[in-house]
Amino acid sequence: MGRHAISLPAPPVSASPQLRVGPRPARWHDAVPPCPIPARAILGRTRTNVINQLVPATLDNACLFLPELTSGRYHDAVLDERSFQLKVWDAAFGRMVEREVYSGGAQDQFALALRLGFALAALPLELGVAPTFIFLDEPVASYDRTRRQAFVELVRSGLIGQRFEQILVAEPEGIFSD
Repeated sequence: MGRHAISLPAPPVSASPQLRVGPRPARWHDAVPPCPIPARAILGRTRTNVINQLVPATLDNACLFLPELTSGRYHDAVLDERSFQLKVWDAAFGRMVEREVYSGGAQDQFALALRLGFALAALPLELGVAPTFIFLDEPVASYDRTRRQAFVELVRSGLIGQRFEQILVAEPEGIFSD
């Protein structure tokens, strides 16, 4: 398919002496007045504000979910501000340990805690404004039976169950069968 040229009509001639329509600019950005604040600066400030507000709240919320999702094994997490790598307190090591050290299943638990933490942190706090539902797509696919049951309790009577009226979970194994 080739390109098609579109012929635009000439600009209208104004009958009002105060409103004059002149020739079209050669390029669209010639018609846009210069922005007093460069877009890059605005995006940079927006990014900083989001990081300064959402990241701490996400981590605080994620730490509420970690003990429940990991059968009490992990209780605390931090995010390295430079690398954005998650570190989790591990009593066996006696220190914060990078997420990559853990098994895929443990990493999935940390990821779910972060997703749930972000969902709560990103919602507006005003009553009547926040969505009343959450959709989770196969959140516990790699979990063992004990951790799946912990997730079910989190949804039914824990913080997620208390915060959302409707919780939609796509899970092929029927974890809510009882």
